[in-house]
Amino acid sequence: MVIGPIGSLLGDGLYTAVTFINQHTPWLVPTVVGAFTPLLVMVGMHVSLLPLATLSITRFGSETIMGPGMLASNIAQAGAAAAIAFREKQARGRQIALSASVTALSGITEPALYGVTLKYKRALTCVMVSGGLAGLFAGLTGLVRYSFGSPGIFTLPVFIGNNPANFRNALFTVAIAFGLTFVSTYLFAIVEKKTPADTNEPAIKCQSLKSVVTGKLIPLKDVNDDVFASGSLGHGVAIAPEDDLIVAPVDAVVTMTYPTGHAIGLTTATGQEILIHVGINTVKMNGRGFKTLVNTDQHVTAGEPLIQIDLKLIEQEGFDPTVMVLLLNTPADRITIQEKATVTTDDHLLSVTQAVSEA
Repeated sequence: MVIGPIGSLLGDGLYTAVTFINQHTPWLVPTVVGAFTPLLVMVGMHVSLLPLATLSITRFGSETIMGPGMLASNIAQAGAAAAIAFREKQARGRQIALSASVTALSGITEPALYGVTLKYKRALTCVMVSGGLAGLFAGLTGLVRYSFGSPGIFTLPVFIGNNPANFRNALFTVAIAFGLTFVSTYLFAIVEKKTPADTNEPAIKCQSLKSVVTGKLIPLKDVNDDVFASGSLGHGVAIAPEDDLIVAPVDAVVTMTYPTGHAIGLTTATGQEILIHVGINTVKMNGRGFKTLVNTDQHVTAGEPLIQIDLKLIEQEGFDPTVMVLLLNTPADRITIQEKATVTTDDHLLSVTQAVSEA
């Protein structure tokens, strides 16, 4: 009886504050959203802007809270992924980056964010700075969105309205975001990686990964999430967990951790990039039920605990707890999945066959 009215008052108050900012400094919100959307996506906070944008469209027929800034940010992700595709030497890496760029142009940035830009030094910074500058342009020109659609090139018609200049400004925002990010990423954000041929070290032809958790194996294509099931983030396998502890599948270095604790990135000595993602949409739990047990740049051994999860809490809150183990830079035809129905952390999960040298 009391919570409902309080929530309504808080929502109206937040909307009033954002509207006040837009009236007095209309460039600020698109700039901030354009710059910080990648971080908001990582912690699931981007959805918190949706009610404000909905209220704005309902009252005024347009909104500047989400659309302009997120258009700038999404296209910036596409520009960064495209630049990395041009610079990447390995064919598989080029394929992943190019696919992620196309997906980001369509308004879906998770493959670009998790599969590409977070892997390269300074790339995310280029995305945020360029997205912020493109958002600034959108704010200064008064760009508004008239209806909803994931901001990207295929939903640009949502910027068509009574003001013919609005659509033109949307096109300029796209050009600025893509161009600035592509150039800055191409020039500054990519660090060349040494290959076995560069270091005169023998290439390992086969690498085995153990299971990260006890549970039932699920083909990746059967996962209840199109991004994972399509393989656009990477190929691998999924596990329906029966335990609360996620462990390292192989000796590796921790290259990525997330504030929400729902995912972790590893890189092996042979360059295999592994993403362990716990649950579907569990980023929305904002860290509840997850505890990261390691730090970035820490060396871990196979079987070492990485993440403590509360499986019961995840299920109670209505989330799918399926654990995805993805190889971000390995073609599907080089991955052999264990054929057992269930696995423990002592069991072999998959093996990776490496070429001695890759173009």
